Amino acid sequence: MQGPNHNEERRLQEQEAYAVEDQAIADLFKQLQKTGNPNFFSQLVDKLMHYVFNLAWQGTYNQQDAEDVVQQVFVILARKYKVIRNPQKLKSWLWKTTFRLARKKQRNIWDSSVPFDEAIKKHASPDIAPDKAAEQSEETNIVQNELNLAVNKLSLQQRKCIILHYIKRLPVHEVAVRLGLSNKTVYESCSKGLNKLAKNSRLRKCYEGLS
Repeated sequence: MQGPNHNEERRLQEQEAYAVEDQAIADLFKQLQKTGNPNFFSQLVDKLMHYVFNLAWQGTYNQQDAEDVVQQVFVILARKYKVIRNPQKLKSWLWKTTFRLARKKQRNIWDSSVPFDEAIKKHASPDIAPDKAAEQSEETNIVQNELNLAVNKLSLQQRKCIILHYIKRLPVHEVAVRLGLSNKTVYESCSKGLNKLAKNSRLRKCYEGLS
């Protein structure tokens, strides 16, 4: 059985390893700032990729969104690395930038017009006669307008739950984790939101396959 002394020794070893790695990153960043050599930037990305991805995941809880954020972070770093005067502050800069972009990614999810309009197109019939195309297009525009009005009347929580669960196809427990809610609350928010949308006959026809 391992005693407290062993645990303390292990903790100190981990701290030392982190310090050595941080210093190596700082030295590499100094070389990048001094020379502008793209090889140094590539090495820096390799060392920081896991760190930045973990931050992005904590901010999005979605692999594709996290990967998008990581790419954006390093694109910005490639442009702005010279303005970060203190190499020891690089990780702090990465932390702030990653979470800012992750929050922006989350806000974009709640733009109801994009996912709900996609849902309308998804549930529209693909086999439509040419002479019916104009009529179908006009009907779709009417539904989109009515849908946007109806969605705007939902509470923010209902809108988030519906988009994440039904449009983004995330399981209820993952929606609950992302939004800091219980599974029961997610179920109730989706149910109440869909019931409100279903009061409109056109919207009920489009979303009859959701609930």
